[in-house]
Amino acid sequence: MVELSPLRRKTRFGDASHLKLGMGTAKESQGPQLTAVPLRKNEHRTRDLHSEQSAIHRNFGGEKVITSEEALRLLETHFDLSTRDVDGVAHYCLPRINPKQNSTLNVNYFSNVKDLRCNLCAFGFPSSNIVKITEKSKISLEVWVRSAIISEFCEESFEIPDHFAMETNEAWKTLKRLGYKLSKNNGTYYLPGVVKHTSITGKDCFESIFSLFDHISRFGLITSHEDPESDCEVSSSDMLRLGVFILHVGTFDIW
Repeated sequence: MVELSPLRRKTRFGDASHLKLGMGTAKESQGPQLTAVPLRKNEHRTRDLHSEQSAIHRNFGGEKVITSEEALRLLETHFDLSTRDVDGVAHYCLPRINPKQNSTLNVNYFSNVKDLRCNLCAFGFPSSNIVKITEKSKISLEVWVRSAIISEFCEESFEIPDHFAMETNEAWKTLKRLGYKLSKNNGTYYLPGVVKHTSITGKDCFESIFSLFDHISRFGLITSHEDPESDCEVSSSDMLRLGVFILHVGTFDIW
């Protein structure tokens, strides 16, 4: 089975146009494209959301984001991540991946830690024989992966605030200033720059605000369509607060 995933536009992960989150290529000039990604074992674990209360189930408050060096050590020790040389440059490979055999850059091996982290945040951990890991280390690793969406706004050893930092209504107001849209006709939420009649539910439009939050928690915020009519720019502090809120309410299970 495959999952249809959007070609990633300018996000707060940075310019992610080079990340091949699918097994193919696409041209931005042709509009949003679909690429096929092999399903990992946890791709169906997004929980059904019926209320705000059911969505807010995760609390990372007070957790300190570990360094990338610590995260790589845990990944190598417990998840069979390997580092391999490619043309004299170290690359990070998912379990059982050899960059020179049936592999694709930025899909199952990566030239830098940032791209590895973003991929794990979007698609979760691949199926592998996990070596025993303590609950504390597992939480630390999950916080490091999920906080990829806020890494631009904080130090690497950032401590997650002990609260959600935003209410749902305030989060949506901030998203609107970034160009996210809500159709009053059908109650559908759209990513910035999306043309309604060509949109695809679950890819670039969503039937509930929590489905939208869940998408952002995986793929990051699109910031290239900030509303020019907004009375003020979205500050870095507001972006951080929004990111922390979404980090808590996203329901995709990375395990």
